[in-house]
Amino acid sequence: MTPDSHTDPPSRSVGIVGAGLIGGSIALGLRKAGWWVSGFDLDPDVMSVARDRKFFDEVATDIDSLLALSPDLLIVATTPTATIDLIGSIRTDIPTMDVAGAKVPVLQVATDLPGFVGTHPMAGRETSGPTASSAALFRGATWVVIEGGEAGAERLVESAIADLGARVVNMTA
Repeated sequence: MTPDSHTDPPSRSVGIVGAGLIGGSIALGLRKAGWWVSGFDLDPDVMSVARDRKFFDEVATDIDSLLALSPDLLIVATTPTATIDLIGSIRTDIPTMDVAGAKVPVLQVATDLPGFVGTHPMAGRETSGPTASSAALFRGATWVVIEGGEAGAERLVESAIADLGARVVNMTA
């Protein structure tokens, strides 16, 4: 399947769990920047919007099918509780980042993920959900990256953030 947002073959790929405001905006922004984007959301209504708005070049049905696509980067863009549950249950060598505001509990369950990088974008809108998603949401925004991740994973995460137009600020949890 050829993405309709770019004509050159994508050089990088991302898998996104969650297609609400943040996940949908990341998907749209990275597709616009030339990334191959795959993803899913457990909510069928959210997935309907994601399909209609072409958030994803390829739709996965669950975390296992998303990981089987072997994206260069996995982004978990779910609620803090769902993020903690998912990060604590997956086993992958794929560099992985989250976008939850709660960092300490996420980092505590991420100890078995060698390429995990905790992050938090400082961006949002007055409305939530996939219909509020925008490829421009992160332009000029600050995006916190938690220090201490594996260097290669951090570089990839910071590259994705830069492609979204945000400015990286490194901090501790």
